[in-house]
Amino acid sequence: MEGEAYRLRRQDGDTARAQTAYSAAITHADAPAEAWRELGVLERRAGNISAARAHFATYLARAPTAADAALIAEEVQALTAREGQTP
Repeated sequence: MEGEAYRLRRQDGDTARAQTAYSAAITHADAPAEAWRELGVLERRAGNISAARAHFATYLARAPTAADAALIAEEVQALTAREGQTP
């Protein structure tokens, strides 16, 4: 996946490129659930709490038995608390 390549490379501008690539990927019905998780990470780092929470929640809905599901669920709760909303 293009977004993953940019995320791993980490050169100047690659964060924005990764975000653009992941955003394009999730428009496809067969996009891997991990695209939503990575968008959540990028949005959280950018301070976009609501968007991060939404992407993480979609990841959990698409991959409820993922190895990191409990960790991501905790992140959703933390972001929800930070945002002052109920889950």
